[in-house]
Amino acid sequence: MNKNYSYQIQKFENWLGSKDITKDNVEKYINHLNENGYTQNSISVAVQALRHKAKRLGIELNTDNFKKPQSKPYDFISEEEVKQLLRELYDTSQKLLLLLCYDCGLRLKEIQRLRYKDILDDVIRTNSGYVLYSPLTKLTLQAYLQEHDGLNDKDRLFQVSYDQLFVDLKRLNKYSGNKEINVRNLRLSRIEAINRKGVVSAVI
Repeated sequence: MNKNYSYQIQKFENWLGSKDITKDNVEKYINHLNENGYTQNSISVAVQALRHKAKRLGIELNTDNFKKPQSKPYDFISEEEVKQLLRELYDTSQKLLLLLCYDCGLRLKEIQRLRYKDILDDVIRTNSGYVLYSPLTKLTLQAYLQEHDGLNDKDRLFQVSYDQLFVDLKRLNKYSGNKEINVRNLRLSRIEAINRKGVVSAVI
């Protein structure tokens, strides 16, 4: 069994509190993932992993009839709304997480993999290339690094798990009024802002 499948199964068991793989439990878990904003691809991988595990245990688990969650329409988040949200946040790591999603267009997996050595002057190095960032993001990065003085080149920028980053991003919703804050909304809003302004950064 590959590592991704093992990880997905462990997440399911932790959520359920047991190892009881049944059609009903899997369906409840899918609904849980959907309600918490996981992408269709992430949910599909989780279902495949659980189906694989069930087969190895000799359990018949028919998941063909599970409805795929529909993509929710996104709320456009403007640059000014992002700046207002930043003014309400006191935690530098929350500010940086928001800007890495909105200004740099990074996914949570990319953020979780970032290491200290990947933060260069005016650009961030990712597995897919280099990403420019705005002066505001630069200032926030500098403040964050000052608070985390002593990081080595190979140290992760955020020394937490992917799941914790997901939770931290969701916590921003209590400051955002009626706009939903999630990676999809932030990244799509970034694209719209860049197209409208004709620059490579969402925040100036």
